[in-house]
Amino acid sequence: MHTQFSSTRRENASRRDVSILIPAYKPDWFAECLESALAQTWPVKEIIISDDCPTDDIRQIVSRYEADPRIRYARNAGPKGPCGNYLNLARLSDARWFKFLDDDDALLPDGLERLMHHAKGRTSVVTGACQLVDAHGDAGMMPVDSPESVNGRRHFIRCSRRPPEGLFSRMLFRADVVQSVLDEDLPQSLISLDEMLGLIAAFYGDPAYEHAPVCRYRLSPAGYSRLTTPQVLLDDMACVTVPFRMAAERKFLLPKELGEWRTGMLTQYTRRSLHKYLDSGDLAGMKEFLRLMRQRFGTGDTLRCCAASGLLRAAASRFLLRRNR
Repeated sequence: MHTQFSSTRRENASRRDVSILIPAYKPDWFAECLESALAQTWPVKEIIISDDCPTDDIRQIVSRYEADPRIRYARNAGPKGPCGNYLNLARLSDARWFKFLDDDDALLPDGLERLMHHAKGRTSVVTGACQLVDAHGDAGMMPVDSPESVNGRRHFIRCSRRPPEGLFSRMLFRADVVQSVLDEDLPQSLISLDEMLGLIAAFYGDPAYEHAPVCRYRLSPAGYSRLTTPQVLLDDMACVTVPFRMAAERKFLLPKELGEWRTGMLTQYTRRSLHKYLDSGDLAGMKEFLRLMRQRFGTGDTLRCCAASGLLRAAASRFLLRRNR
């Protein structure tokens, strides 16, 4: 009888061993975001808010819900930036599972429950589908097109040929995945931390997928991910260089495989950056980005990425060759 009771108690504790982590900056949709976290059908250990807002707006909204014992609020002494705010939350939680939730998104009532259904065995990250929302309301669905579970090594290799999954609000991470980068010197302006952690998760287990929607993701025409600042886009290449170094240290792939992976990933991120400049018509910004990329990765890698991307190939190559004379 005592053994049965202890087993039940451990199971109940395990069910609650997940924190919802909200990196708060924009107050516009924050109340809806927080209410969605409080309304989850799955029990949570805590809901932690790391407040990086330059005004007092986030704190005032939190004060309306402070009677709920699940809420923990932390006001940052100085601005941490997007990347720093996510990692600050990871340092504040001691849960086994981290559910990040962006301050302008909302979890569906059973969103966490659907993700936690896969949080077992070798699973290190779970990605769900999400509903898209724009200024006019519903804007469709972002599905997942993978089987329910994928081998971590195969997933890592596959990401060199197709973009890795991202969007924190639809992802659930095992804590050790996020904790593995806490001592890394990551750029404060890093855009694609979600994608980087999705790649690193392959070192710790296997990705799993939930095909039903788990959140409402708000599309923003002026979102941080749409920045075209050359140094910010170059800093985002850490999403390639950090997993590459970790994979090499772990001998996760054969050297030839890892080299091909690096080339494929650099090409993807180069293509994404050049698309941003093409869409915005910012040719001066594109030139500066290519100059910085050449400094960081060398002319050979930069030319190969531009050529392989198939985008602005001739213009980018001419510019780099002229700079190299």
